[in-house]
Amino acid sequence: MSALYRLWITGVLDGTVKSSEGAFADFVNAHIDSKRAGLNKAKLAIIWDKFGQRGVAEGKLIINPEYTPGNRKTKYLKA
Repeated sequence: MSALYRLWITGVLDGTVKSSEGAFADFVNAHIDSKRAGLNKAKLAIIWDKFGQRGVAEGKLIINPEYTPGNRKTKYLKA
């Protein structure tokens, strides 16, 4: 997963990948067979959030102050 995180965060930072949860699932499916790896929507959501939190901890992302669970705002923004 570490290599996948590096690909994702690089894409988010250079603007080729969106940081949203839905875009994350598309990104993962483009790089690995998520069904074969046993990654359903709930597991992908957990991994997306862990990747986002890692990006925040590394100072690469921030949590969108306008985000609340269930709204349409992106949770993670470029720092």
